Amino acid sequence: MRGLRAGVLLLGAGLGWSAACSSPPGGEDNCKTIEIARCKAGVSCAFGLTPKNETQCELYARDNCLHGPQNATLPTGSQVDNCVKAIQSLAVCAHHDGVGFPAENCIGHVAPLTATVCDVIQDPEQSQVCAFLIPTPPVFVSTADAGKDAGEDSGKK
Repeated sequence: MRGLRAGVLLLGAGLGWSAACSSPPGGEDNCKTIEIARCKAGVSCAFGLTPKNETQCELYARDNCLHGPQNATLPTGSQVDNCVKAIQSLAVCAHHDGVGFPAENCIGHVAPLTATVCDVIQDPEQSQVCAFLIPTPPVFVSTADAGKDAGEDSGKK
């Protein structure tokens, strides 16, 4: 999941926040809040972002979030706030301690444990507080299976 480094930065491509017709309504603002935090934090990492082109990143994030997350349920406001605070903390650590500083030492509870602060800014779902960014996989039921189950439930064999 390396959506953060394409061109100036094409944020969101690896996050599961890409356009999806089945997303619940209302996730656009949550998506924008997190993506804009990533744009600001990305300036502290070697992603090619500068304060000058950070605005381009934010515009891309806005457009990329038009359909919200691919998750079946929306995160709570406190989940989004905690994720943004973690991303901001990671940026401070990257700025003060270097881009290779272990994320675990900055915000705790990341997987893999070897992830750096910039790894987690790029893919925040690696942190426990942003794990809700992992898209909920859709549940597929074939029509053949659905009919078979219905027939079994009604006593038909």
